[in-house]
Amino acid sequence: EIRTSIKDFTLLAFSSKRAGKKEVEASAHISLALIFDNQGNMKSAIEHYKQYHELCISLNDPVGRGLALNCIGVNCMLLAAPPSDAGVTASKLLTTPSSSSSSSSKSSEQYVLDAIDAHLKHLEVADVGGSFVAHTNLGLAYAMADNVASAAKHHQDALRVSIKLQSIYGQAISVGNLGQLAILKGDLTTARTCFEQHVQLIQALQDPEAEVNAWKLLANLSIKENNHSDAILSLEQAKNIASRTGIRSELRRIHCLIGESYAALGFADFAASLAPLA
Repeated sequence: EIRTSIKDFTLLAFSSKRAGKKEVEASAHISLALIFDNQGNMKSAIEHYKQYHELCISLNDPVGRGLALNCIGVNCMLLAAPPSDAGVTASKLLTTPSSSSSSSSKSSEQYVLDAIDAHLKHLEVADVGGSFVAHTNLGLAYAMADNVASAAKHHQDALRVSIKLQSIYGQAISVGNLGQLAILKGDLTTARTCFEQHVQLIQALQDPEAEVNAWKLLANLSIKENNHSDAILSLEQAKNIASRTGIRSELRRIHCLIGESYAALGFADFAASLAPLA
């Protein structure tokens, strides 16, 4: 069915272009982009998003342009650093070569630069809500490029927009991203302030899955501070929420993290007890 859809939309795009039906051609390209996105073929998706974007320019469609540019930027970020539990804020990725050994393949660095370019263009055409998305993505992309100052500016701009929109969810995202950025800078005090506020904002939303992740962020920060007692307290909060709401995949991870923290907490005493036997 997917192969048939790709053939059908490809034919529709070709025939519409010949007939001068730009709106239909644009619809075909965005459909192809979404199909390739859902298949994990981000490079092909980007090519169709670009063609959709060009058609939106000629159709004077800023909303369509914003959509295409956002998707291009996000896909470039994912090509530079595939999703993981660590998120996409790691600044080390630019030293990592792309997965393909072909000399014609783009490097991770080039994908990040392409992402920044797309998100900057999105910011130019975005409405207020779209500007929050663009600023947030720019903050993440600049962090990937190890440009902490620009990343901080855009996350702060995203926070201002979310306050203007009175969006608690947006504020929670921005504050959490600022906390992650503070960790990259080694400023754990600022990171703790941000993550504690992040937890409070998420609690106001009554989103169990987001609250579990928020407590895990605090726990991870406590581990970086070598404060395993606080880490256990945060992880216990996450465990209680995950257990109560049936988030079983997270529950297994949390149990492992609690075990690691208890082991780290008791290691010094355990090592001391072995000293007389050495």
